Order: sequence, then structure tokens, then C-alpha cells
Amino acid sequence: MSAAAPGEGLRRKIRLAAPLVAPSAEAFWAHPQLRELFPQFLMAIHGSVSSTVPLMEAAIRETEHRQTDPVCAQLAGYFPKHMAEESEHEEWLLRDLEAIGIKRVEVLARLPNRAIAGMVGAQYYWILHAHPVALLGFFAVLEGHPPEVEHLLDVERRTALPAEAFRMLTYHAEVDQAHADELFALLDRLPLDVSHVELIGMSAFHTLAMLKVFFESLIPHTPVIPPDC
Repeated sequence: MSAAAPGEGLRRKIRLAAPLVAPSAEAFWAHPQLRELFPQFLMAIHGSVSSTVPLMEAAIRETEHRQTDPVCAQLAGYFPKHMAEESEHEEWLLRDLEAIGIKRVEVLARLPNRAIAGMVGAQYYWILHAHPVALLGFFAVLEGHPPEVEHLLDVERRTALPAEAFRMLTYHAEVDQAHADELFALLDRLPLDVSHVELIGMSAFHTLAMLKVFFESLIPHTPVIPPDC
């Protein structure tokens, strides 16, 4: 049996690993205090949304330093296009937060969620110290598993929060699958060697692991009261 193309191979790896994240994500979305937790979720993901363009800027600079690298030659065309698609999303998220009474100055002053910092920080390391192709593993996870519109409508109903709080997430629910398909098609066109494929997979698995920690970090922990002796 021939090996799967890199794009399909990465899809399979993510499908196999995604169930490790699911219980933590489901526990968050099913939490009885979701109305109070959802604004915390939005403020925390600001750390990821605001880093998307800077990550690609770092990747572009690195491709420019590797002028004879055939993988970088193609990434140099992909990243600017994707940057244009993502350029306004931080502003959209800040407006969504303002719709539920959270001022942008409050969001910008917050320390980043530790899992988001770990997820994003690893990408900078791999871009600068390994290869900028690592960033495709990060995007493959985040864009390959967008929220579903029906799920967001259910969250809106359960929390009674205004529809304006869901605008940025709804946009991603509508377009990210197409972005992911474009990314996986790019992976199949790139002249990847074994080390590139391994690095992309490492990036994807790390992103999934940090998403699990992220959802767990948002759930309040009730102290366990020991039974009477």
C-alpha cells in the first residue's frame, strides 16, 4: 500500500488525536455556568487570534532567509494571501467582546492564557529554529476543526448572550473548512521531505495538546469534599 499524500496523512493523524481533546472541550461547552465562562473563553482566544498575523510575518521573514529552499519558495506565496484573510479578525473579536460589555482595554491588559501562550510560543520556536513549514500544522488543527454554526446557535440560546458576541466565531464556522482544504491541498503540492512532515505533525499534535489544557483551564474546579468517616 502506498503512503498517503502529506495532506491526507495529516488529516488522518489529526482525526486520530482529536478525541483526546474532545472530553475537555465538551465539558466546557456543557458546563452549567457557560454564560459566565463564555466571555472568559473569548478573552482567552484573543491571545491566539491576535498572534495569527504576527506568526505569519515571522514565517515570511524566515522564508526570505532561505531563498534556495523550494518549500519556502511556495510558502512565500501562501502566507501573504492567508494574512490578508486573517488581518481584521482581532478587531472583530474585540468588537464582539464590547457587545457583551467587555472593554478592549481590559482584554489587551490581560495576561495571556498559559495554554494559548504555550501553543503560540512553540510556533515561533519552530519557525525560527526549525522551519516555517511548522506553522501549517498549527493552522491544520485550528482551521480543520472550526466550530459548527448550529453549535454556536445553541450556545447563544443557552447563554442568552447577544448574537453580536458570536460574529467572529460564526465567520470562522462558515469559511475555515474551505481554508483548511486549501491548506491540505498545499501540503500535497509542497516538496516535503521526511523531516518537514515530522515537524508539521509535531506542530499539529502540540496544538491539540495545548487545546486540551486550554479548555481545562477555563473550567472552574470545585474542591472535593471528603465523605464523612
